[in-house]
Amino acid sequence: MKIHEPLAFGNIITNVGNSYHKETGMFVCTIPGYYAFSANILIAPGSAIRTTIVQNGSVMQQIYSGDPTNHSNGGATVVLHVRAGDLVWVRLETTDGHHVIDWESNFTGFLLYKD
Repeated sequence: MKIHEPLAFGNIITNVGNSYHKETGMFVCTIPGYYAFSANILIAPGSAIRTTIVQNGSVMQQIYSGDPTNHSNGGATVVLHVRAGDLVWVRLETTDGHHVIDWESNFTGFLLYKD
């Protein structure tokens, strides 16, 4: 994981429309409208990390996870108006070098209302 790069979530459960690309970690909008996006990031004890939900390079929501003695889960949800071709992703902002626990972290997005 590198600072200011997308986190790619490789374990895809549902991807209707194939708008999420696990290779890049990007959601690419094909149907414009209002979407709910949520991310939950789990890290190991003694770690600290800050991530953001980003739309087209602009930070829309921040997520912090960190605890000196226990696993730590940080999460956030944001509703965004997204146009066709817009990109939404989770970006790593800061870390103390520890890794995200992939199998317990997730990124979710779904259409609420079409334009």
